[in-house]
Amino acid sequence: MGKFTFQHIYEFPWELVTHTHLTKYPTEKEKNIVGTQIVDAKKGPGNQIYLKIVVTCLNVLPSVFRKLKVLDVPNILYEEECWIDTKKRFAQLKSRPVGFQNYAVLTESSTFSQASENPNWTLFTQEGVIEMIGFGRMSWLIEVFATKFLTRGAKRNVSIMEELMKERLEAFKLLAQ
Repeated sequence: MGKFTFQHIYEFPWELVTHTHLTKYPTEKEKNIVGTQIVDAKKGPGNQIYLKIVVTCLNVLPSVFRKLKVLDVPNILYEEECWIDTKKRFAQLKSRPVGFQNYAVLTESSTFSQASENPNWTLFTQEGVIEMIGFGRMSWLIEVFATKFLTRGAKRNVSIMEELMKERLEAFKLLAQ
């Protein structure tokens, strides 16, 4: 079983960070994510929002793993559920792959919250677990690959988010002139 954790402080307000996360894809900055679709959206009591988003990703597994028929697909779908409380400035997200329940346990949990260091900054935390089932020794190799890929992906995601937020702030400044 592979586990990963990641934490980052964005020096941007929670509202901008959360909005950017929810609207960042597709983008030319990340070629592996080719589409997103909101499949459910609900507004709850107070300032609570629920979203279910399906994300379409290119299959980045190396060809050695794709020799297994079940893994030889062009795209992998992820379902991301988001619970957002705008009053508390807190968002919790959970994601999992769709269609691999018999072969993989992959859970990813993220939060966006106000940073204790500065109320205008946002703390991003992410943790996940991956366990492959039924592939013998190859299960371990796939877990190692996936854990490293997801950790690198989290770092790349932070970089993309930072770029997008800077671009959006610059565009806003131009509009305000």
